Amino acid sequence: MMQWNCRGIYRKINELKHFLEELAEEPQIIALQESHLVSRYKPKIRGYKLIRKDRDIYGGGVCLFIKERVQYEEIELTGLDPIEAQLIKVEGLNIMNIYAPPNRSLSKATLEACMNSLSSKSIIVGDFNAHHPLWGSSSTNRYGRNLYEVIDSNDFVITNVTAGTRINIASDFGATSLLDLCIVSKDIALRIETTVTDHLLGSDHFVIFNAINIPIAIPENHFRSWSFHKADWNRYRRIAEHKLLSGLQKGDNTIEQAAQAIIQAARTCIPVSKPNRKSCVPWWNESCSRAVRRKRAAFLKMKLSFHIDSVVAFKKQRAETRKTIQAAKKSH
Repeated sequence: MMQWNCRGIYRKINELKHFLEELAEEPQIIALQESHLVSRYKPKIRGYKLIRKDRDIYGGGVCLFIKERVQYEEIELTGLDPIEAQLIKVEGLNIMNIYAPPNRSLSKATLEACMNSLSSKSIIVGDFNAHHPLWGSSSTNRYGRNLYEVIDSNDFVITNVTAGTRINIASDFGATSLLDLCIVSKDIALRIETTVTDHLLGSDHFVIFNAINIPIAIPENHFRSWSFHKADWNRYRRIAEHKLLSGLQKGDNTIEQAAQAIIQAARTCIPVSKPNRKSCVPWWNESCSRAVRRKRAAFLKMKLSFHIDSVVAFKKQRAETRKTIQAAKKSH
């Protein structure tokens, strides 16, 4: 599962799609905070279904991209204001996606209500805007104290307590803060491994991956077809005849048994097609890739010193990258 405070997905969706294509394995679930979605905009990622919870006015919002072959149940949540949250259940595993705005009161009662909507085997991901030494903050705020008490009383565990998840580019010389958390029930805490990457993808929050070592049945979503032009027909004929004749001699004379003999011969002699992983961004070209690489290089250089020149260079390259990607899409 991937979690990311994208600070508005509209301008970052294309870079996100390319990022997913570069991964060795795409995440089954992508949890986004501060999606900033409005009703007329319906972002799409090939192979994923979208469920969303938008804010009535611009800003905030959460959404989940879920692989089409993952079977889930969406649970309606009420009475959690000011928290913006959504909850799904995947074979008994509760997954909650949360955004807690920094400028609104996050009470202990609201956090307790979140916990009460969950059962065992639960994962909560999101941006809580809470500070507490328990998860590596140098200071404590009221949100952090409330969250700490609720986590402690409900026997939950935070799986990322070291690396910062947000970088302050505008000030504080690139100081990081740990605002994005993965909170899990204690019975599955040892099965979750959280990794904070150094990829921003245009946001000021890093992409986070949560590897969940819990077996979930996922049906195959690709219907393979026979590659008849590659078939060994002579061998197929010999095997099929042998199986059919052997079946008749044994008294296997039903249509189902004959069909099974033919299918077994076909599997031996006729190859099947492999899944075709089409690009979500067919217009992505080398100029886009170079621009993304230059932006990443500028970011890594900025992290070394946060000199004003390197900060300006990174912001300039970030804007240039966004311009290059949009131009490639428009031209296509």
